[in-house]
Amino acid sequence: MIDLSKLHNFKQSFGYFAPQLMYPEKLDFHPAFLEEAFEAGHPAYPHVHAYWSLMQTFSLDEIQENYAATFDFQRDCALYMTYFKFEDAKERGQILAKLKILYEMYGLEMPEGELPDYLPLMCEFLYAAEWLNDPAAPEN
Repeated sequence: MIDLSKLHNFKQSFGYFAPQLMYPEKLDFHPAFLEEAFEAGHPAYPHVHAYWSLMQTFSLDEIQENYAATFDFQRDCALYMTYFKFEDAKERGQILAKLKILYEMYGLEMPEGELPDYLPLMCEFLYAAEWLNDPAAPEN
C-alpha cells in the first residue's frame, strides 16, 4: 500500500517531473523551477541536480531530438503506463476509464486527445489534486 502522507510530502517533485517528461520546452530548464520543487534534504536532490546540470550541457534542439528518439521511437520507453502490461487488451480500456473518472473526481480536466495513463499527466495529477484527506483516496 502507498503511504499517502509520504507521497503528499513530495507533491512539488511531481510538479517538476510532469513537464520534464513531456516534450521539452525552454522554460522547463529554468533554475527557479528546480529550486521550487527540491530542497536540499529531499532524497532525490542530488540526482535531480545531476540531471539538471547534465541537461544544461545540451541545446534545446539536442534535448528535443533525444526526447523524440527515446520516447517516440523506442517501444520499451513508452510514457503510457498501462501499455506495457496490457498493450491494446480490453483490460487496458477499463483501467483508462477508471483513471479518467479518478482525475475528474479530483477536478483535473483531461487534456484533449491524451490518454489518462500518460506518465506526465499522472505526475500532474499527484501534484495538483487535493487527495490527501479524502477518505476514498487509499482505495483509489
